[in-house]
Amino acid sequence: MRFSLPSIKFSLRECARSLLPLLLILLALPLLLGAKGCSDSEQCKAAKEAERAICGAAPESPSCQAARQAVADLCKQAECPAPPDGVKVCEGGDPSKWCGCWTCSARGNYTPTVMQACPDCRTTGCPPGQHCRVENVHGTGESGAPGWASSMASCVPDPPPPAPTCVTTPCAPGYHCQEQATGPVCVPDPMPPEQPAMKFPVRFPKVGVRVYSNNHKYGNGLDGTPRIGSSGDPELCEALHHVPVPRGDCHFDSDVWRGDSVLRGRYEMWVLAGARDGQPLPAAPLGLVWEYKSGPERGRCHDDRVSAAVSCDHFGNAATRDDPNTPAFEGLPAELGAQRDAYGPYAGFFTMPQCPHTPADFGPDGRLLSSAPECSVRSCPPLAEEEDSACGPWTLVDWR
Repeated sequence: MRFSLPSIKFSLRECARSLLPLLLILLALPLLLGAKGCSDSEQCKAAKEAERAICGAAPESPSCQAARQAVADLCKQAECPAPPDGVKVCEGGDPSKWCGCWTCSARGNYTPTVMQACPDCRTTGCPPGQHCRVENVHGTGESGAPGWASSMASCVPDPPPPAPTCVTTPCAPGYHCQEQATGPVCVPDPMPPEQPAMKFPVRFPKVGVRVYSNNHKYGNGLDGTPRIGSSGDPELCEALHHVPVPRGDCHFDSDVWRGDSVLRGRYEMWVLAGARDGQPLPAAPLGLVWEYKSGPERGRCHDDRVSAAVSCDHFGNAATRDDPNTPAFEGLPAELGAQRDAYGPYAGFFTMPQCPHTPADFGPDGRLLSSAPECSVRSCPPLAEEEDSACGPWTLVDWR
């Protein structure tokens, strides 16, 4: 069979034209295969490079159309949901105006775009009644892993001030604070009793007599007792106990009170306040005060159950004690109720310590374990608070 030269040239041209798209795909294949396993943005970039290679050579070929469809599929912009609270979305196409705004990424989440320093309340401050709140915001990058973090600052209203309490409400001299339904109120201190110089069966100690205190466990609390120091007042001790006491060291528990513990307590309060034989009476009677010790921490033992390691309440005498849950003072003698601070009454011949112990601090036999937090309490004369030589011994509270 014979062919003319022009027909052979035409057949070769048509063959090359039909094979060109296949050759272009083979040339772009490394770009597409190399993008396998990459992030969305990297796959989009590879598809665009393949499109340029294919469509640059054969813009009207089916391969070019396929490459363009691949770019459309891989590089499409996902729709972002409604922005989170406080997120400012960048508007317009002028990046120079983007200050602290966020843009929607191809994966459909927001990423921060900061093109210039953005003044906020960290540098400008806030108006009165507001403060600057800084919030840290975290998100994911294009690959899905944590890829960015940003902080936003804004002025927010100041929190309302805490409700006043007796701790934060000072009262004028002669008044003390009481918590009432409407809030803390300053009320007059109880009036001290009339001078009782002629109402007691024995005189007060002589001038110069030293008074100290002793204490011991009594029931579920501690009982404190004032005493006259050695070489104090032998005559008064003999009048109280009906036997010679040469050293003059004694307590005031005696049958001269005829069983009236309140009368004896009032006498002891005047002695603790400094009343001495032949001298003017002090301004008011005073009861014993109490101290606590828990490890290195120590201080006055009063009804502070928030900031102190140990608190004390139920002040009064061993028979009649105050109820810390009522505004009135029920302990006896009633004059003890006038000794109070921001936490309420704090003086008495009896008290109940509240220790930081839990059931786990006690063994099967009910004894306090050595690993339990320390809770020791002692009594002190009101005019010699924290004086070791005048205060009673530290008593470990090892009961529930």
